[in-house]
Amino acid sequence: SMGSQTKIKLIDYDIELKPLTVIIGKNPVELSLLLRRLWASVGANDTAYLPAGRACTADAYDRLKLTKSAELLLRDVGIELHVAPTAYVRTWSGEGFELARAPPNVREVIAAVSALSSDEFCFVFIEEPEAHLHPSAQRLMARVIAEAVNRGKFVTITTNSDYLVGELNILIALSSAPEDVRRRLGYRDAEVLKPELAAAYLVKAEDSRTVIERLEVDDDIPEDEFARAAEEILKIRNELY
Repeated sequence: SMGSQTKIKLIDYDIELKPLTVIIGKNPVELSLLLRRLWASVGANDTAYLPAGRACTADAYDRLKLTKSAELLLRDVGIELHVAPTAYVRTWSGEGFELARAPPNVREVIAAVSALSSDEFCFVFIEEPEAHLHPSAQRLMARVIAEAVNRGKFVTITTNSDYLVGELNILIALSSAPEDVRRRLGYRDAEVLKPELAAAYLVKAEDSRTVIERLEVDDDIPEDEFARAAEEILKIRNELY
């Protein structure tokens, strides 16, 4: 057991993995390479690595029990996962697919929620868990991730979704909110995140090299990178209208 954190030293920098580690940045190649290096550095048998274009990871579907938050996410996007006699999915239209033959975007979502729900994995590394998901479902994915962390997993993600990070920040803020507020807003205790369980890093270019900056997570994960883009859009809209 690693306790609540572990330090991984790569060639140029140290990264401290916490139960939830969030990595953001503009360059998708750098993010993908970093995630792969972190996964390889952990070197544990009970590790799931889910890059972009991922296939389904959990083979033992007969033993897979989705968490409550994972069930809510799949319901939101209109996917039913059935595991007997073989794994298959069904959509709102009633069309069914063997899991291996389901559309790639469906397989990516199923891979993420199954790895996060499964008891098979202690470490889960996911590239862009928000891929192919509507903003409402991205928020639910944040809750799936938080529930996995609270079940004892180490989850490391790369993301550029302000919806995902924004929802993670809500879950962190709820840790200091009264229980009746959580209930009124529709959140379960299993989804609430303590800030000390989270770490965040920004990958950026500086003087023709890649730099990884640790972001301070006090009461939330800093969202400055997303805010700058939103401000630029607002500025342009004000010029046009």
